[in-house]
Amino acid sequence: MPYRYASVADISAYVHHTGPTTLPGRPPVLNRGTTLVCLHGAGGNQGVFDGVFEALEERHSLVAFDQPGHGRSGSLDSLADIHAMARFTHELLTTLGIERPTLLGHSMGGMVAIQYALTYPEKVGGLVLSASPAALGNLDEAIEATRKVSEGKARRQFTREMYSPDAKPEIMQKGFMEDIKTDPRAQLGDLIACRDWSGTADVSAISAPTLVVRGADEFEAVAAGVDALAETIPGARRAVIPAAAHKLPIEQPAALADILADFLGGLPS
Repeated sequence: MPYRYASVADISAYVHHTGPTTLPGRPPVLNRGTTLVCLHGAGGNQGVFDGVFEALEERHSLVAFDQPGHGRSGSLDSLADIHAMARFTHELLTTLGIERPTLLGHSMGGMVAIQYALTYPEKVGGLVLSASPAALGNLDEAIEATRKVSEGKARRQFTREMYSPDAKPEIMQKGFMEDIKTDPRAQLGDLIACRDWSGTADVSAISAPTLVVRGADEFEAVAAGVDALAETIPGARRAVIPAAAHKLPIEQPAALADILADFLGGLPS
């Protein structure tokens, strides 16, 4: 599956996509099924969707990218807020020639997807929100802990609670290895952006077909927010995946892909 760089506002974004490679400056060939654009969470990168790519690449066209300051994309810091991330996403997809994709957003990526759907409603074919409520509540403790790491005053910690009690060691190792690809400064900016954003008052205006999905072992507060989101977005479908917590795309990519395939198959052509 090809990788490439695409420039937006002087920032090089690292992009992963299915389909054959093309010449530099040409959009990728996305001619299988539905185009699904994957948006990673706070401090993450496009690699968290590797398993989803592997499961769906023969049936659908997939694109994922590292937000600025994440993974192998340019910049050291994350963008200022969720609105800026949604604008960057729109500009990148325009550069790639992607006009009306379905968006799969995980955690913070779901917030970006929601904001994208609210800002550009005519340019969203569908919406999949994974482990992503319309607001994350009080993040002050996480922000201060990450600030200390970014200042070199504390070690980066592995958070076991992000994973299901059933998660195998190799799954958690994969998650940790993806996490350390992004500088803590970007993760700090992400957490501040999540704290300062809320779509709670606006999500009822979303008109795109929507699937809301979470792991059965998700944090209690996040699970409640995800379930509330499913009740608020008109016509939204809801799914709960066993043996998964907040790192759902890494923990259960095949199960997530099965649910995605069913959802994508039912979208209007």
